[in-house]
Amino acid sequence: MKRKILSKRVLFITLAIFLLSSTLLGCRQKEETLPPEGEFAEIATEFVEELTEEEFESAAGKFNEEMRRAMPKELLGQTWKQLEDQVGPFIQIIILREEIVQEYDVIFVTTEFENEFIDIRVVFDKEKWIAGLFFEPASEYSVERGDPDYVDREAFREEEVTFGEEPWMISGTLTIPEGEGPHPVVILVHGSGPNDRDSTIGPNRPFKDIAEGLSSSGVAVLRYDKRTYTYQTSFIDTPGEITVREETTEDALKAITFLKAREEIDGEQIFLAGHSLGGMLAPRIAEETEDLKRLILLAAPGRPLSELILMQTEYLIEHEEQHTENLEVGMEELRRQVERIQDPNLPLDTPLDETLGVPAAYWLDLQQYNALETAKALTLPIMILQGERDYQVTTEDLELWRQTLENEPEVSFHSYADLNHLFMPGEGLSLPDEYFEANHVDELVIMDILNWIRTD
Repeated sequence: MKRKILSKRVLFITLAIFLLSSTLLGCRQKEETLPPEGEFAEIATEFVEELTEEEFESAAGKFNEEMRRAMPKELLGQTWKQLEDQVGPFIQIIILREEIVQEYDVIFVTTEFENEFIDIRVVFDKEKWIAGLFFEPASEYSVERGDPDYVDREAFREEEVTFGEEPWMISGTLTIPEGEGPHPVVILVHGSGPNDRDSTIGPNRPFKDIAEGLSSSGVAVLRYDKRTYTYQTSFIDTPGEITVREETTEDALKAITFLKAREEIDGEQIFLAGHSLGGMLAPRIAEETEDLKRLILLAAPGRPLSELILMQTEYLIEHEEQHTENLEVGMEELRRQVERIQDPNLPLDTPLDETLGVPAAYWLDLQQYNALETAKALTLPIMILQGERDYQVTTEDLELWRQTLENEPEVSFHSYADLNHLFMPGEGLSLPDEYFEANHVDELVIMDILNWIRTD
């Protein structure tokens, strides 16, 4: 039987929010209970078996205190049932593997469902409590895409690089055009969530496409693993203090400093390209440095992130084939929590299970930031790109950017009828399923960026 590509329609918000929260959690268990006994692999196996047998109370009993708050047994059960709604019934555990990530033990439980293979990533703290939980397509079943026509591998070389400061050293890839430099350079800044340097989703790697496409035509590109990807288990000591500065802004600024010291790079031609959340934060990054020549905003929200979360979820539920009671209950809870995180008087100590699993400090920081007005106050030229089939950041956001910046002489707008949030082509309604079909960033996007970079 042909396997269906993993759908994220229902799980997009439910899982995305709690996957982010699990990167921020992991404090030591304070209750007077004993941690699970046995080897990590044994505990992870038992945990997954309890999920399959719907013994959610016992499974959640293996969580540490903060995980229990963020994902109580009721939500754990709801999440598991939503997963099975999309990928079919659980069939079997295939294999386990163990990794050490920043001194934390991580067990990958590769499982087979009727329509998909899923890696259940179980992160343990030192006392053997479960401190993080992730559901994602099994990487060993990813699809090889090949190169798009606009990539010429003989035209550039790749170099693995590190930059930043301890304890947050960042790893990345610098693509450098062949030939005499120095070269202009683009820094790629990710969207929300713990993204790798390629901004990988399923078999697709949009940042890799952009980097190799631009470097095939003479522009260097730096892409890097996001801090919340590299140090997924290291934010656990101060979960209440993380904001978009720690998540995104600081490392983008350090990337600029790093590139200015490279002899192959023209320090007078540093461009910053932000996708989604990265695009929304690009003006904030730019106001903290004098070293950027221009900004490139790819699918940048013009509305608050909290509004987008609600909008995206309503869209996905509207186009979900099977409506269940779990969906309605989940939607009501989402609306309640979104209303709470929009409160300007939101207490800093609000529990994570009341703020979509993300610290109150994060939401309060975003409340104080207006991307549109910040961009308007800049003197940098700005290029804004939007896919018209994008349901995550829509043409409504593009219109907000137009209304704010249309009278600015150095702002360029580009809209693409057939492209989705990843700037990849498709037809009809855009749904998460298509993110898991092998594709490439459209060549026209690469060419438009190149032409804009070369414009004096």
